[in-house]
Amino acid sequence: AWCSSLVSGVLRQPHSSSLQAASSMSPAMKHRLAPLLALLLLAASRLASACCSIPLYTNKQMYVFGEDIVANFHGMVEYVKSSQWLGIYTKGECSCEADGGCTCPPGRMLMWLYVHGSQSPSSVAELSGGNVTFGAGEPSEAYQQAWPLPVGSYVMGFFSGEGYDLAQMDLVPFTVVDETKPGLMLSSRIAFGSLSDCDGEFSTDQRLIASFINPTPTSHDWLGIFMQDACRRGPFGHWVCPSGSIKMWLYSHGSQSASSEVVGLGSVEFALGGGHETNLRPLAAGAYVMVYFANGGYSAMVNPVPFTVSAQLQPQSQLRPLLSRSRREHNETDTMTVLP
Repeated sequence: AWCSSLVSGVLRQPHSSSLQAASSMSPAMKHRLAPLLALLLLAASRLASACCSIPLYTNKQMYVFGEDIVANFHGMVEYVKSSQWLGIYTKGECSCEADGGCTCPPGRMLMWLYVHGSQSPSSVAELSGGNVTFGAGEPSEAYQQAWPLPVGSYVMGFFSGEGYDLAQMDLVPFTVVDETKPGLMLSSRIAFGSLSDCDGEFSTDQRLIASFINPTPTSHDWLGIFMQDACRRGPFGHWVCPSGSIKMWLYSHGSQSASSEVVGLGSVEFALGGGHETNLRPLAAGAYVMVYFANGGYSAMVNPVPFTVSAQLQPQSQLRPLLSRSRREHNETDTMTVLP
């Protein structure tokens, strides 16, 4: 695409006056400017990723069994071709490398649809963007699996239309849950409204989103962040966390103020860099768990979800304005945690 060529060309071909100025700089001045140059290179790389990719994101990360799954996409510079398609795979079927590339095995998708919303070819050559709904009724999206998707963890990919090459580097993770069981998962908003699980690694400049479900909710259900070694499994199998070790907390309606509002399926956001959750104090770098409690108690409804926080600027693999894929298979407590 011309976008990445333009950005890299600007970096590779500075004006002659700039070259002359750089050559006349003292070593000390060059040393001082080195961090600024690194930031400029990172910003250019982010720009290339943002304008040359086709962002794909689902409207939610947690779906109740049988609920429609809506995928949104748009071309930033290039139009979306009608031959491009969206496929849903079981989490773990696709593999992702540390350098950012993901591959999915041919013929193993559970469901798929062209970008115009069916499995039949379209006469429309290009689209500027749109959305596709996987759900009950026609048109059918079935391949290995008929609707609805079973309870479990999945990824969605945006494919180029030329075989199984991905039109965007990352895969979009989401989970289908049983409405009769409590559950909890974490994500962060990256760009374009997209959500990412960030492989459980977040930074203090992000807002951590905790999505939850509770079939028997109360107005005093709450979510808290604790150091990873603070909570212990109790004698009856439930995790218990001491009240004095809370780092951040919110009721399930999204504030620390008491309310009669009851939320059984929803999400709350924590400002890791500081906010009303900690009287503006940022969360220090370290290893933490998010815990979901019922009715004002300190006994967790589901297994704590571990995550880490870094105070430093995230590496480029985390800064792409696309959904980060999961580069490893999480166990039960990493993504969707349900106690028997």
